[in-house]
Amino acid sequence: MHILVTGCAGFIGFHVCDMLLQKGHEITGIDNFENNYSVFEKEQNIEDLERYSDFYFKKLDILNYQALREILINNYDLVIHLAGLPGVRESILKSNQYIQSNVIGTNNLISGLINTKTRNIIFASSSSVYGNNPYLQKAKENIITKPLSPYGVTKLACENLLYSYYKSYDFNVIIKRFHSVYGPRMRPDLVIRKFLFNVENDNPIIIYGHGDSSRDYTYIGDVTKSFEGSISLLNQDLNIYKTYNICSGRSISITKIIDEIRSICYKNPIIKYKQSNLMESLHTLGDYKKAERELGYYPSMSIRKGIEETYKWIRNNAYSNSMKL
Repeated sequence: MHILVTGCAGFIGFHVCDMLLQKGHEITGIDNFENNYSVFEKEQNIEDLERYSDFYFKKLDILNYQALREILINNYDLVIHLAGLPGVRESILKSNQYIQSNVIGTNNLISGLINTKTRNIIFASSSSVYGNNPYLQKAKENIITKPLSPYGVTKLACENLLYSYYKSYDFNVIIKRFHSVYGPRMRPDLVIRKFLFNVENDNPIIIYGHGDSSRDYTYIGDVTKSFEGSISLLNQDLNIYKTYNICSGRSISITKIIDEIRSICYKNPIIKYKQSNLMESLHTLGDYKKAERELGYYPSMSIRKGIEETYKWIRNNAYSNSMKL
């Protein structure tokens, strides 16, 4: 297949492209190298992907509609849309930028596909669309969504945009609600990498609240495997709009994460506490049974092993362990 991947230089984008290239697909990747974190890391990801002869890269911002349309005329078999601004905390401070990048950018992409033959789309959404989960019940895809942050609002808006295009223009759409993805090459602002870096370098780690908040952490290797089932489903030539949780089905507390890091790094963390943010969910927990049933998705990585793999990457990559986080 010839696949367009937006946001290919990012954490998830790199791993998805790498997996698809190994499977023999041809990939056109676009990214604007947004400086929300180290552009060098993103450039390194592209450099590693360009070792494949079937990878083609174009530096492009999806907000540039005319330049985007020139890319979209190639009639791809599939578009995997990962581009956009990530992160709950930053979205609170920069809501207008998030609306532009995530909602307007997504509309540019989908509207630009109307007059092409491309009809298959996989969109990266987020567990942030669910909002808070105070009772730690596993969130199913059909529950009422109440996002707390501008980031979550933009992701839900994109889901609804895609639904309208599915109904009006016969697009086939798969929505993936990713839950706290982690692993090698993860963003430096994400908890597991940030904690590993700071503990390794004897810097304090900051806990918002009392350490009892929890997340459904999903290893990047499990995430990429979910794309194989998604592609198989789309290849059945069905007229579909489907939403799936891509998660581990386990909610791990911050305290538990710190215990694992303490054991892996052989160091006692220096901990500082700050007031929790009301726009961040206290708990996330997803139900992946629909993805298991329809995509063959099953998360197999334990939190301990996943953190160990991330730690190995930090230790083995000088740039990842020399940044100021």
